[in-house]
Amino acid sequence: MLRKNLYRVIFVVMFAIASSVYWAGLSSQQEQQIEVDKQLVQQSSIHSQINLMIEQVDWQQPNANQSLIEKLQLIPEIATLQIKTKDNQTLVSKNLSDKSAPLNQIISYFYLPVLNDIQSPNTLMLKIDFRQNSNFPLTQKIVLILLFWGGVFTFYIFHQFKWVSQLEQMAVYSLTGDNKLPLKSQMGGHNIIGQAINQLLLNNSRLMQANTELAEKIRKTSYIDEVTELGNHLFFKAELQVRLHNHDEAESGLVVILSFVEADTKVSKLLTDEQQVEIANLLKSLVEDIDQSLVARLKDAEFALLLPNFTAEQTDKFCKKTIALLAKTVFDKIHRGHFIDIGISTYKQGFGYYNIMSEADMALRNAQLQGANSWFVYGEPLAQHKAKGSLSWRHFLQKILDKREIMLFSQNIHYFKGKPQLHREILSRISDGDDVLPADSFLVMANKCGLAVEFDRQIIDSVIKHLLYQEDNVVEHQYSINLFISSLLDQRFIHWLAAKLSSYPELNQQLIFELPENQISKHIDDIAPVMQQLSSLGIRWGVEHFGAPEENLSYLDKAPISMVKVDRRIVNNISNNNAQQLLLTSIIVTLTGRNIKIFAEGVERQSDANYLKQAEIDGAQGYYFDKPQQLSLIERTLKVV
Repeated sequence: MLRKNLYRVIFVVMFAIASSVYWAGLSSQQEQQIEVDKQLVQQSSIHSQINLMIEQVDWQQPNANQSLIEKLQLIPEIATLQIKTKDNQTLVSKNLSDKSAPLNQIISYFYLPVLNDIQSPNTLMLKIDFRQNSNFPLTQKIVLILLFWGGVFTFYIFHQFKWVSQLEQMAVYSLTGDNKLPLKSQMGGHNIIGQAINQLLLNNSRLMQANTELAEKIRKTSYIDEVTELGNHLFFKAELQVRLHNHDEAESGLVVILSFVEADTKVSKLLTDEQQVEIANLLKSLVEDIDQSLVARLKDAEFALLLPNFTAEQTDKFCKKTIALLAKTVFDKIHRGHFIDIGISTYKQGFGYYNIMSEADMALRNAQLQGANSWFVYGEPLAQHKAKGSLSWRHFLQKILDKREIMLFSQNIHYFKGKPQLHREILSRISDGDDVLPADSFLVMANKCGLAVEFDRQIIDSVIKHLLYQEDNVVEHQYSINLFISSLLDQRFIHWLAAKLSSYPELNQQLIFELPENQISKHIDDIAPVMQQLSSLGIRWGVEHFGAPEENLSYLDKAPISMVKVDRRIVNNISNNNAQQLLLTSIIVTLTGRNIKIFAEGVERQSDANYLKQAEIDGAQGYYFDKPQQLSLIERTLKVV
């Protein structure tokens, strides 16, 4: 605002100068016209004078031309005299003036009736110098003075008040937390206001940095094991409870408890820190290719795994491989024969957490009775005939794409503060003939089969058609669309998406693309330029499953993030859990000043919704507020297009 006011002052001054120039220009033109008229009168008078001299010359006298030259010499305006014959021979050529080069020179021709013995007429050519008045008119002097002092004034204003612009930039920094603005003492060496504001901003930056570091420490301490940097028992419990109550995913799988037995030799600890780190790294490598698997450390000698959609055959193979690798790497160094017992229980949506863990404990006791390095499964793993292979999945998903049978649902995002907005998240579904499969069931396989880009293209295309055809198409409508990271790494997809968005620029403000935090953190250097490019078209970006303690938040400084959705592991039952409340507080502190909206995902209890509202985050979504509704308009549109 200050900068705008400064520009207004300068504009008024320049407008006044421009007006003066305009009116002075008109006055100058009038004065120049008067001067021209004077010169024309002068020229006419001189011509008449010369003609009179020519008539008065007695051409019969031998010195007639010399007499004429002497008379012409008395006229100061004549610069050069030439007398030529009709065939252009020069008879007389003489410079009559010692003046410098004329400013306005004209050539006049006079016909002489006779010259000496030559009977035919000859031409008398006179170069007449009509000098202009070199003095500038008064109005032009005024214009030059105004222009000079106007320039001096403008330079002075910019030089003396440049800190106003810098002050406004720093105000933007203070309000938005734009930490890309360099903090330098550049607001004038002796400007006390600038120095004070610089110091305040510097102190604020240090405070924000300290808050961020404290929030990071809280996140790490709450859910992360200090030795192995795996999730701890609180992290494991929160994750399993979310999977048991996730309405968007009918997941089933195995809870695997790996209990390491005490060595024969007495040591101060059952497992050394080095052994725990080795075990953690080995388990992470074993489950790296298993979608949505999880590794955690429950206590000193116990680790836990979540293995979704495992069959009995897969379970036996996994346990054999795990024991063999542990024996070869970690425990071969100390030559221990019996070092592990494995207890396994099954879980499904709707099961109770404590029942599952009790069954895993019973399975662990049965494994101990069976002998060294054994495992026992309590419950029934996924039946073999229900497990699709990669080829079956690819054929099934390609058929869905070819027939454009993706069903799109939307779920409202409820705003706690600010203006209520029509904001919905797009959720995709497909049918396998018997059941409607949620996104988490098939999109993972779509990515594994190389069909992620095609699914993203078809979903985005469908949403754009919905925005174009909906009857109440207003700017307040916003749609969040989840994307695969692999799509943003595909150049052909980016070219297609940029062209699509450029075709409908009026819709771009209504679209928000969401990415999972674990993927955006991993690939931030590769996708940040793409995100910036699409952001310049008006697209906004969000992060889902935000707040995982194991993730580094440095990606927030590289990507144009406008909103985050706090992970349901933190949200679920937050009203009764101090650790989760502390985690949410750390997230709010971390994002304070970054101009990023904070939402919660997976809200299913009124008590949780009330707590989140009191925490003053921006909003939330979940089954407590409403269930996903199918966008039927899109289905009708797709049949036409």
